[in-house]
Amino acid sequence: MRGQLGNIELLKRFDSSYDPFLRYAFNSGVFASSRGTLVAQDFVDLLRREEHFFLQELHKPFAWRHFDLFFGDQGRLNYLVAQRNILVNNLAPHGHYIWGGCAIKITLADVLAGRADYSFIHWSGCPRPTPSWFSRGPLFPLVKLLNPALESGYVSLGEIPGYSVWRYFTDQVAGRRFSFAEQWRWTNRDAQKIVKSVLRRGVSWAKRAMA
Repeated sequence: MRGQLGNIELLKRFDSSYDPFLRYAFNSGVFASSRGTLVAQDFVDLLRREEHFFLQELHKPFAWRHFDLFFGDQGRLNYLVAQRNILVNNLAPHGHYIWGGCAIKITLADVLAGRADYSFIHWSGCPRPTPSWFSRGPLFPLVKLLNPALESGYVSLGEIPGYSVWRYFTDQVAGRRFSFAEQWRWTNRDAQKIVKSVLRRGVSWAKRAMA
């Protein structure tokens, strides 16, 4: 889990007072906080320090996509929480979650009947449900073209893991209705990704054939 905070050696150089081993790291994809626990200025100050560190120590400009120092938002949030000595409580069991990839065995009927032993789904590392028409059948099988790893675990699935659960609570509980324009925008985005994936694989296959 420590590797999910960032580069430990660089973090020591960035802030010698920070001990990433002092407390167990939390998953920034699944957390809740009261307002004002961290404020905008906290992130502005951290940004300025990161920019300085990248230029002075790593000799390159800072960019959010770089994971040289912190492991994305997860590393930064854990750092700020630790440095401000903010109390962290485990959400389980009342805030228990399940990884999206495991949700293939959970149906909407299970959730509504109270047979699901979790409070929400964390889609990290697997396709997330969206208004896209590729999130469910009959177009969903094409999503596998985006990631070869999906071909085995999701081959018999007719929709993105947990899609029916997500759609039910989005529609019935949150009262969120997606317009045709929104559906088309998300669908078009997925279509472009699929075309790029197919072309990329075609080029890769051609290079191997010519080798």
